[in-house]
Amino acid sequence: PCPGSDLVFSNPDTLGLTCKWTGPNQFSSTECAPIIRKVSAEQAGEYCVTVTNQNGCSQKQCIPVSLLASPLIRVAQDTTHICIGQSATLSVSGGQTYTWTPTATMVPPNGTGASVSVTPPVGIWPFVVNGANGINCSANDTAVVIVHALPTATIVRPDTACTGIPLTLEGKGSTTGGTGTWSTVLPAIISNTGVFSSNTKGKFAITYYYTSKFGCKAPAATDTVCVLQGPQAA
Repeated sequence: PCPGSDLVFSNPDTLGLTCKWTGPNQFSSTECAPIIRKVSAEQAGEYCVTVTNQNGCSQKQCIPVSLLASPLIRVAQDTTHICIGQSATLSVSGGQTYTWTPTATMVPPNGTGASVSVTPPVGIWPFVVNGANGINCSANDTAVVIVHALPTATIVRPDTACTGIPLTLEGKGSTTGGTGTWSTVLPAIISNTGVFSSNTKGKFAITYYYTSKFGCKAPAATDTVCVLQGPQAA
């Protein structure tokens, strides 16, 4: 049998007989057709049964039991982080045929093959793959896909500056560990850290872009900086 399957002993014509089984790992049974559930390597070896009829006559028979080899099924990546709307590719090796579950968001939709694509909604999604080898023994492994919602970006005021005087703007993202960048329109300039300056009066659009540590991009936040005439030497 394959590891993890049931080891079933058959003993036909047991009417009026008593049976006593012995075997590896201190196995014993008085059933004539015992079953060992989810057999493991420790239970491989020689099993013997002694059958006694109503006249007290006994006969002993022994049979060797060996386990077939299970495949070593391994997913390529245990955990994958994606953003809502993206797909994750799950891959596995170690077997000859594979079946994945659940299949609701999977391509191919029947969930078979060494590589599948999934597009689940926001949440934590375990995908179990069962891989079988050429002797019909199988094993499982699990790939977890974590789907993140898109973050949000916010520009924190002040929104008024003076010509020739740098103004440090503050941008925030709704998640921790992300990064932000800025843009504006010429002739104003702004650094990626949000230092804005202009030598020209007027209103200038500014945009803050935020990306989470998992690569999820927030919708851009926009605002306007009003640049007033700065102090001038007499």
